[in-house]
Amino acid sequence: MNKSRGFTLLEVLVAGVILFSVIATVSLIYQNTMSSLKLSEKHLNIAASVPFLVDEVRDEIRNNAGGKNELVGKGRNIGIDFYWEAKVIESIRPRRSAIDVSDEKVKQKIKLWMVKLKFNDKGYTKEYAYRELSWEID
Repeated sequence: MNKSRGFTLLEVLVAGVILFSVIATVSLIYQNTMSSLKLSEKHLNIAASVPFLVDEVRDEIRNNAGGKNELVGKGRNIGIDFYWEAKVIESIRPRRSAIDVSDEKVKQKIKLWMVKLKFNDKGYTKEYAYRELSWEID
C-alpha cells in the first residue's frame, strides 16, 4: 500500500482561510486600539489644561469685569487651542452688607456668570460649561 504524505489541496485552502481570518481580526483590533489610544491621549491633554484655564477665566472675570456683562478670550496652552466666553446670567444686590452694617444702600453687586470653554487639539474638539461667581463694589 502506498501511504501519501502531505496535505490535500482542500486542507491547505481551509487552513489558509482560517489563518487570513485570524490575521484580519487581529489587525482590526489593533487599528481600533490605536485609534482609541490617540483619542484618549487628546482627551487627557485637554482635561489636563482645563484647571489652568478655569483659574485664568476666574481671574479675568473677578479682576477685569468692571461693569461688563460679557467677556471673551482665546489662546494656546500646551499645544491646545482654546476659546472661552462668559456672560452674566444673573446680577443681584444683597439686602444687607457684610462689610457695612449701616442702613445705607448696599454697594456690593454679585454676578453669576455662565462660562463656556471650547478646546481644540488637532481636530478633536471638547466643550465645557460651568458657572462662576463674581462681585463688584460700586
